[in-house]
Amino acid sequence: MAANSDFEMITTAEALVALCERLAKHSWITIDTEFLRVDTYRPILCLVQIASSEEAAIIDPIALDDLQPLWDLLMRDEIIKVFHAGGQDLEIIYNATGQLPSNLFDTQIAASVCGFNHQAGYGALIKTVLDIDLPKAFARTDWSRRPLNQDELEYAIGDVTYLRDAYHWLNDKLNSTGRSDWLANEFAALSDPSRYRVDPANAWQKVKGLQRLKPAQRAIGREIAQWREALAQESNRPRGRVLKDDQLLDLAKRAPRDLAALQRMQGFHPGLVKRHGEALLACIEKAEVTDVDRLDHRKPSALSPGQQLLADTLFAIMRQQALEQGISPETIGNKSAVEKLMQGTDGPLSSGWRHEAIGKTLQEVISGERSLKVKDGELAIG
Repeated sequence: MAANSDFEMITTAEALVALCERLAKHSWITIDTEFLRVDTYRPILCLVQIASSEEAAIIDPIALDDLQPLWDLLMRDEIIKVFHAGGQDLEIIYNATGQLPSNLFDTQIAASVCGFNHQAGYGALIKTVLDIDLPKAFARTDWSRRPLNQDELEYAIGDVTYLRDAYHWLNDKLNSTGRSDWLANEFAALSDPSRYRVDPANAWQKVKGLQRLKPAQRAIGREIAQWREALAQESNRPRGRVLKDDQLLDLAKRAPRDLAALQRMQGFHPGLVKRHGEALLACIEKAEVTDVDRLDHRKPSALSPGQQLLADTLFAIMRQQALEQGISPETIGNKSAVEKLMQGTDGPLSSGWRHEAIGKTLQEVISGERSLKVKDGELAIG
């Protein structure tokens, strides 16, 4: 493994082209990004770290006018692109290019079926694979600042140099356990653009507490959340800078009828009312004529009390079986997945590798083919 100080800084167009030409000759590369997301809706790309088996480099997007050679490299289907928890990195790529790379490998997803906790952090993965404790002092670094010092750059490059070893370790583990094909669909889903596009109409789902309100109040909250998201996207401002969640919830609960009532609400200063008052009142008025019966409400479970007890038992079995197989239980599914299996509807446990690993056993318990028993003081399947 190369030392973290052994990397190239890419600050010119010529160096970027040469780097990408060399990397294109490899079957896999590791990638990470550092970004700033404080005053904008979309993240600002500050660094791109990238490595092959032979070299590592940090690309400086602030010093470069055009990253097209990098984007072209990432879109090459024959190269495996390795990320750890790559959702935000892929969001940046999608925002910059309108495209997403294919042939992806996410070490966080792979780790979840190789004995690690669900959504295992990079530090925990590297500690297990390499017995290295990564520093935590740079977690709040302003990566847009220039110049960055050597310690910061070495920390950043570690996100792709150590990742090389983690990739090989996990890949070997998947192959040795016969799980190398399990994650194909999960990796392919990372290339779905819908994961990185936020539809303003669905923005209400991100507002904590909205689902606990009355139906008419939820209708107002949904309209305001949609308006806020659209404005945040258009102006490239964080949604909380447009309107905070607690303000949104207050509006949904109180439903002011005019600007005077809006101005009397705590936290609604004159500037906010002047800028957005009319738009907020329009959202409230529009929501009042919405057919609230068509909104997505939480439906009560169709299971009987006895079936609920069975679902609880099956959920416990699912978790036990997952842990015994070195799979994170959260990766297998939640209680809703168990209930869908009981009801015979499509869900994560009814097909694919989750079905083969655990769903099939649960179905056999449900049908009576397998029985439950207590063995050595623990629940077991007979």
